[in-house]
Amino acid sequence: MIPSGDVHLWSAPLTAAPEELLALSNVLSTEEIERANRFRFQEHRDAFVIARGMLRFLIAHYAGGDPQDVQFNYSPYGKPSIAGELSLSFNLSHSGVLALYAFARERELGVDIEQFRPMSDLEQVAKHFFSKGEVDDLFSLDEDGRPAAFFRCWTRKEAFVKAIGDGLSMPLDGFRVSLKADEPATLLDAPPEHRGKWSLRDVTPSEGYAAALVFAGQIGKLEFTRIPDVTSGIALALCSNSPPE
Repeated sequence: MIPSGDVHLWSAPLTAAPEELLALSNVLSTEEIERANRFRFQEHRDAFVIARGMLRFLIAHYAGGDPQDVQFNYSPYGKPSIAGELSLSFNLSHSGVLALYAFARERELGVDIEQFRPMSDLEQVAKHFFSKGEVDDLFSLDEDGRPAAFFRCWTRKEAFVKAIGDGLSMPLDGFRVSLKADEPATLLDAPPEHRGKWSLRDVTPSEGYAAALVFAGQIGKLEFTRIPDVTSGIALALCSNSPPE
């Protein structure tokens, strides 16, 4: 089990051989299969199956039991939790061909990952979603430094919103995070009820991606496991699939 105050991160590729895809789809619920089938493109269906299937194996890794028996509850804002497992919290994000998972005990957390990509509307998006201080910080940088700073800011903000679990009731321009490369990841300003309650960390899941973790309280040890492929991920999850002490 995860020691209190620690966070375990896992990254996994969203690509799979046909037999791996079948193994993951076999542990999904009927509702998850229906959700997967609503995607128009096969690559998006497969990515959903892989992301959710690996999530189930990882939950079983910590909570014990079978991946297909995991049941989820959802908050009014859609944040998932594990039915009947109150001590284990998790969060999931995926972008491009990579998924990122975070697990902790008895602490809320949020994680977000974004693949770097060209954005012709970067200025407009930043002005619409970022706080005034973030916009000023972003455009104080030279043009070459702005794309990476934009994605640092975006992932930090999304991870915070996911951690607090309030959905759209917390507007992205209602708080401020750091974004410059020479500054630590920090929640610079937030509504009074959130000040001093959250830790913010940058994560480097792979070249070409930005990611961030937000965690209630101070983070103890941060353990990061990079899964090279689906088969290896299933094996890692199953090798210590036993009930927590």
